[in-house]
Amino acid sequence: MSVTRLTLRISAADLAVLRQHPLLTDCRIEPPYTQGQRYCYWDTPARLLMRQGIHLYLHQQGIDTWQGLTLTPEQAARYQILCEQKVLLKGHQLDLAAFEVLPKELKSILELMEPRLELVGEAHIQREYQLLQFRNGTQAILCIDIGYLQVGVEAGRRTESIHELGVVLHKGKLKKLLDGVTRLAADIPMFLEGQTLAQRCFRLQDQSAAEPLKATLPELQQPLAGPRLATTLEACQQTLLTNLQVLRAGRGLDNPEWVHQARVALRRIRTLLRLSHQLMPRRSQKLREALCPLAQKLGQWRDWDVFLQHTWPQWIAQVGAHPADALLQEFFQARRYQAIQEVQTELNQASCGRALLELEGLRVRLPAHDRLSARDMACTALRAGYRTWVTALQQIPAHPDPKTYHDLRIVLKKLRYTLDGCVDLFEGKKPKRWLKALTQAQEVLGQQNDQWQAIQVLRNLSIVRTGCAASLLQVEERRLILIDRAEEELTQAELLIEPSLKALQELPIFWKRSS
Repeated sequence: MSVTRLTLRISAADLAVLRQHPLLTDCRIEPPYTQGQRYCYWDTPARLLMRQGIHLYLHQQGIDTWQGLTLTPEQAARYQILCEQKVLLKGHQLDLAAFEVLPKELKSILELMEPRLELVGEAHIQREYQLLQFRNGTQAILCIDIGYLQVGVEAGRRTESIHELGVVLHKGKLKKLLDGVTRLAADIPMFLEGQTLAQRCFRLQDQSAAEPLKATLPELQQPLAGPRLATTLEACQQTLLTNLQVLRAGRGLDNPEWVHQARVALRRIRTLLRLSHQLMPRRSQKLREALCPLAQKLGQWRDWDVFLQHTWPQWIAQVGAHPADALLQEFFQARRYQAIQEVQTELNQASCGRALLELEGLRVRLPAHDRLSARDMACTALRAGYRTWVTALQQIPAHPDPKTYHDLRIVLKKLRYTLDGCVDLFEGKKPKRWLKALTQAQEVLGQQNDQWQAIQVLRNLSIVRTGCAASLLQVEERRLILIDRAEEELTQAELLIEPSLKALQELPIFWKRSS
């Protein structure tokens, strides 16, 4: 995601509303104009450039044409080169002589490639430009893009429509620009785009190769709290937006990893917001509350995936098949589909798009908070999480019910995610031992919670549309058998909880402030 440009998806119907929005009509300082744009993306047949995060393109704007090479932010920082306005292609081959300064590392990558390139796909766009000046003095170029991506030829051709709003910072501060765009998102549903045109073009060209973006944490060396949080938050945002865009478009619904990775990224973001509460309490608290509905709906979807993937097949394997299984399977799939619809509805709400924009606004402000060390911030958060966990343990009754264990699991999960994001700030084996013990305890409590949730589903089962009364009797018979089996599994899972919690209690604390 660029620090000076925002790209937001918007429906075709809302574009007409957007053009008449007071924020645009009142802030426009020049008449709008439209210009055609065409991007052509090239790569080797084996896609060696794309694998390195490099995108070679030809850009036509009106009567002007130029070529460019786009690197990942990490590569750009490492290579310290810009390749815009240079002739990079000779026919269908990459011309290395076109580069005045080409680092050895990048040159070796390009020289090892197959010399011949091929056209991967194109983007055809009609772009309407508007120059705006907001009340806070910030100037921005607003680009309304309407067009399509196209890959393949003739019978194998695939297209994807483009309806987007691009906002480019022209003058002023990015945080002020984000404030203005966020006000716009309060009235019109729009969604931050997590991928560039080039990335979406390659994804469209080979949809079978599209995989969920995994929620991994970046390697960090920042000793200060604000810059560290900003870097981690940017990585988590990229993961969340990329996976949510697929779910929002109705793709990847049969692959549980898309929603799982989106949920993990959102969990980490909410953990980062808890940490940033020490720096920006009002903004972080407001954002945590705004993202709560999305987190809950993703959780419900994920619960059904876990049930259908693991719990339900295990039950059938343990108690044997039954004539009512097909009817129950159909019911469970319908409930999962309902959870999917609720997520997609939430993603199309203006409130959701606005929350993700406000999250970006918080991220760009975090680097300025550079007085608190990252280690001290982590110690404060871990100490608070530990106190909450100890309090929860003390309140466990002699005979706890599943709801008590569920609440304890949430407390442990928050403590684990906090430690997971800052374990590198501490030396020695103690932090890793804590992380391992927290993970094991969370898994045990998670197994208990899965069985408890499954029992609730079976007890509240209501199937009214069946072929005959015999089917209803078979479902009731099967339901009682499965409840008995689930209660046995629940009892076995609860026996493992006490040892895992005892192992945690025996670990010495290690979080001490450096000052």
